[in-house]
Amino acid sequence: MTMNAVTSPLAATRRVATIACLPKVTRVTTVIAAVGTSVFAANVASAIERRPAASLTCEMAKDIVDRDGAVILRYPSERIAGLTLYDRYVRNEHQCDTNQIVPKQIQTADDTTCELSICRQVRKTRD
Repeated sequence: MTMNAVTSPLAATRRVATIACLPKVTRVTTVIAAVGTSVFAANVASAIERRPAASLTCEMAKDIVDRDGAVILRYPSERIAGLTLYDRYVRNEHQCDTNQIVPKQIQTADDTTCELSICRQVRKTRD
């Protein structure tokens, strides 16, 4: 098995040595570009799962939320025929920007009142 330039430790050492020889501004830009690429790759890997609620049992939906932290479930509108709605269901308040979660019931394959949690922003009232 031969090593190519991407996986070779010697090639990595050469890249580091080359970066060290660059002017300071170029080195910072190179490091920022490398970190940005790593962050982008991490975000792609943590994509949220999207599923039709009717294809899951309540227990399956809860298992996905527990495992992944969040899931988007699609369901048909009760008021408008042919309209598909969706909500993001979460494990806890850490998956919310507002740190506010509320329970919501959704119809799954086996349960018309499967209770999961969703993020909701609390509206402030004027005094």
